[in-house]
Amino acid sequence: MLSPKHALYLILRRKDSLVAVTYVPYLASAESKELLLESRNELVNDLGKENFSASIICKEIGEITDARSWDERDGQEKSREDANAEGEQSCGMHEETDAETGGAKDLGYRKNKCRLCDRRMKNKINDDALEALSKLEESGACVQLVSRSNGPF
Repeated sequence: MLSPKHALYLILRRKDSLVAVTYVPYLASAESKELLLESRNELVNDLGKENFSASIICKEIGEITDARSWDERDGQEKSREDANAEGEQSCGMHEETDAETGGAKDLGYRKNKCRLCDRRMKNKINDDALEALSKLEESGACVQLVSRSNGPF
């Protein structure tokens, strides 16, 4: 279970390969974030870097759980491959070559353009929705939200 306060390693199967995710949320302790970031390459090496297609860092739960984040990464990967084929350098991201890592590309961290993943985003929530959601603390409670055709919940 992902928590905004606990850093951890995740190994995810995507398509036909594994992705090593170092999850370091903003609210995790500085010590745990530092430990995981310093040891993430060692983890991939110990598990067999040839088994991984990529190693990434995520700071938000949405960067892991939302399909749009993965779609964006897939698009960035394709654009990097196109740029590399044309002899251009990828900008703003540390990326090791396959030869250096033996298969796993270290993609590091890149903030998603998808604002869904930014926990600091301010969403206006209707008072009725807040009231309904507050009842979720009660045992057995359930809330159904319906989107209006021309606006948010």
